[in-house]
This record gives sequence, C-alpha cells and structure tokens, in this order.
Amino acid sequence: MTKKVTRLFILSLLVLFSLVFIVGCDAGLEIIGMEIVKYPDRLIYVANVDNTLDVSGGEIRLLLKDKSVESIAPMSGDEAEIRHNIDFDTPGIYVVTLYRHDDAQAQFPIQVISKEQMREMLEVGINE
Repeated sequence: MTKKVTRLFILSLLVLFSLVFIVGCDAGLEIIGMEIVKYPDRLIYVANVDNTLDVSGGEIRLLLKDKSVESIAPMSGDEAEIRHNIDFDTPGIYVVTLYRHDDAQAQFPIQVISKEQMREMLEVGINE
C-alpha cells in the first residue's frame, strides 16, 4: 500500500511541476502594452465624401511581458478594437484609439477636411 501512495505522491508532484512550468511560460506572453509601428496609409479624409475609417497599411506592436518575444500585427486585424468618434461630416482633427485592454492601447490622429481645403491643397501642389 505504501508503494501506491509513494507513486501517487510522485505522480502528483510531476503534474504540479508541469503545470507550474506551463503556466510560467504563458505569463511571458501577457500583453502589457501596445505601440504603433506604422501609421495607416490614409490619415486625411474629405468631409461629406468619406464616411468610413480606413486603417489599412497600419501596423501595431504588442508589447509582451517577455521582452524577447515580439508580436507585430496589422491594425485591421483582430489584435485590437478600433474606437473613435469621427464625424465625417465635420472638418477637424479626431483621435483614433486602438484598444486591447486598459494597459494596451495606442492612439493616432486623423484629419477630416472640407472640399475647399482639398481643392486648395491640390492647387498648391500643382503650382509648386
């Protein structure tokens, strides 16, 4: 009977150490922050013409607890929720937040301009 108890005790210890090792490895994959690696291709929108945010081309880096691991993902992926209050009918500067959790978020500005501002920008570009 004592051999069975000893084997059970040793097996329990092996399972316990295995679980501690596995859980310890996963702790390094904890996301502790986020930063923008590359801004989206488009940061300027025209009022009353554009009506949706386009984050294509943008990339984020997820900062992991284990600094030796790096995770870079597109902004348009499932890695972060995109939050904004952009009024595509009203010119102005708006802030877009990429949100994973309270400690992992990043922000960047976009600008909504009027059609007149767009024309002026194009005229200046042509005349130069």
